[in-house]
Amino acid sequence: VLVPVMVAVLLGAIYGLGEVFNVFSAIGRKNG
Repeated sequence: VLVPVMVAVLLGAIYGLGEVFNVFSAIGRKNG
């Protein structure tokens, strides 16, 4: 198993989800 690749994918997924969550949070605040 390529551990560095798995770690990179995991960190990328976490970062991506965080960015998406922040965007939706900002939209919710604007509408609310």
